[in-house]
Amino acid sequence: MVYQRELTMLRLAGCVMLDNQKRLLLLHRNKGGLVQWELPGGKIDEGEDAAATAVREIQEELGVDVVISRELGSAEFEAPDTTCHYSWFLADILSGAMPHIGEPQTFDDMRYFSVEELSMVHVSSNMANLLKAIQAGQVDLSA
Repeated sequence: MVYQRELTMLRLAGCVMLDNQKRLLLLHRNKGGLVQWELPGGKIDEGEDAAATAVREIQEELGVDVVISRELGSAEFEAPDTTCHYSWFLADILSGAMPHIGEPQTFDDMRYFSVEELSMVHVSSNMANLLKAIQAGQVDLSA
C-alpha cells in the first residue's frame, strides 16, 4: 500500500516594484535555512484579498506604501508539505518613500535586478516561476 501525504494549500501575494530602469526590487531572505532572493510579499490572512495582502506585506517588509497598478498573474509551487499559490501584482511606491529592510530578522539585503541578472543568482521557487512567465511573454512588466 502506498501512502500519499495530503498537502496543505497556502495562499500568498506580493508585489513587483520596478525602478526607472525596469529592474525588479527583491529581498534577500537568510532565515530558517532559506538563503534566496525573493519578491516582497507573504501569506494572505483569513478574510483578506490578495491585493490587500500584497500592499500590507510591502509596508511590513519594506516600510513603504504602494498603489497596485494591476494584477500580473499567479503560479503554484511546492514547499515541504505545502502547495503554495502566489499572486503577483505590479505596484508603484508612493512618492517620497525610500524602501528599507523592515524585517532584518528575516532579510539581510535588498536590491534591484534586471531580468537578465536574475538567472545568475539563487531565487525562490516563486521568483523562478515569475521569471519563466516573464521570459515566456505571459507576464508583461510594462506600465
